[in-house]
Amino acid sequence: MIYHLLTHISGLPADLDSKKIVSSDEIMNEIYGMNKIYEIGTKVVYSDIGYILLGKIIEEVYHKPLDVVAKEEIFIPLEMNNTSYNPTNKEMCAPTEITDERGLIKGVVHDEKAYSFGGVAGHAGVFALASDLGHFVSMLLNNGKYKDKTFLSKEMVDVLFRPLVYDKSCDWYRSFCFIVGDNDIVIEQGDDVISFNGFTGPSISIDRNNNIGIVLMTNRVHPTRTNKMISKERPKITDEIYKNLVKVKRI
Repeated sequence: MIYHLLTHISGLPADLDSKKIVSSDEIMNEIYGMNKIYEIGTKVVYSDIGYILLGKIIEEVYHKPLDVVAKEEIFIPLEMNNTSYNPTNKEMCAPTEITDERGLIKGVVHDEKAYSFGGVAGHAGVFALASDLGHFVSMLLNNGKYKDKTFLSKEMVDVLFRPLVYDKSCDWYRSFCFIVGDNDIVIEQGDDVISFNGFTGPSISIDRNNNIGIVLMTNRVHPTRTNKMISKERPKITDEIYKNLVKVKRI
């Protein structure tokens, strides 16, 4: 079942019917009462619900809140010193959407479900600087190692770069968490590339053949989520950076 959740083939719907801010108990009761919308493994449906459940599973395994686990197991040892759930220095955070219910959202998670969970959820809520994400990229490019600590085995990193399921709706492949190969984040970055983008605008792409990782922090939802113009420009920017980095490496 963990495999199915990680690859979005669990049979669960993509989201809740409502975007209203409710209690975390109400959300979990709705999730636990959900029926499958397709047979497990028969199609890919990107699902926030699946990753909420993965976050809950992590908390059960570690007997700790998800934000504590992330801090102790990932952020601190990877020296991601400006990465956290619920950041204390909100002035460092970019504003996101202006909403009727919450006003201007700044330094607080944008996603309604994660907000209902107090800012900590498996599918959303992490704030980070691009430089911190660079440490995460370096770890993956170094086969799961960062300095003297191993976070993932090389075999596990290989799995992240392996196309595991085909998402027919988007015409691309997915591994655990990442999209594999060309998509609307990267256009022409070679064969051994993984990438991912967040709803609010950040994106990450990693080409291990050329030892290149690109983190782009854009803001897609300010002042409103209806403005999707950055979605067309983001891959162009990423690919231009990529092409220039490849040229520099070949000189």
